[in-house]
Amino acid sequence: MKIKILEKKLAWEGKFKKVWLEEFINQKGEKGVWETVEIKAKKGVFIFPLTKYREVILEKINRIPIRDYILTLPAGVCELNEDEEEAAERELLEETGYKAEGLIKIFETPIDPSLRKDSLALFLAKNVTQKIPLDQRPLDEAEDIEVLKLPLEELPSFLINSENKIDIKVLGFYLLLKEKGFI
Repeated sequence: MKIKILEKKLAWEGKFKKVWLEEFINQKGEKGVWETVEIKAKKGVFIFPLTKYREVILEKINRIPIRDYILTLPAGVCELNEDEEEAAERELLEETGYKAEGLIKIFETPIDPSLRKDSLALFLAKNVTQKIPLDQRPLDEAEDIEVLKLPLEELPSFLINSENKIDIKVLGFYLLLKEKGFI
């Protein structure tokens, strides 16, 4: 028997997120309550930008929840009436100042299935070039982003040996791209 949801109650709602309390019965017949976060955008994008010289564009971004910088890739959510590819293109340009010659959707996966039900579309951005100077990017008020560029071959060791926190999704996406023959 699967876990059965009995009731779903809204616990909190903010500008971008909702928190739900979901009462359930498990396989043993025991009742419980699970806290689920819903991102209102429903879909996120995660972009692996690669120049024609096989350099990857990374971000060192300050994330308020961890109160620190983390090394990651450009990412964001689909805005109203925006498809995944449009969101990936927009986020890449806004956060890094780079534009891709082509975007390839590689994979779609749940972001954090123990907490959220939304998904993340992973894109390879091919032959990216800088179109907006770094000091002229239209960053959101909560975005503090340093753009980094390094040879693709150095990415795993750079991340593993970094003194910065790292977004583990970067290594997973790198491995996925490598195993599928994209890089």
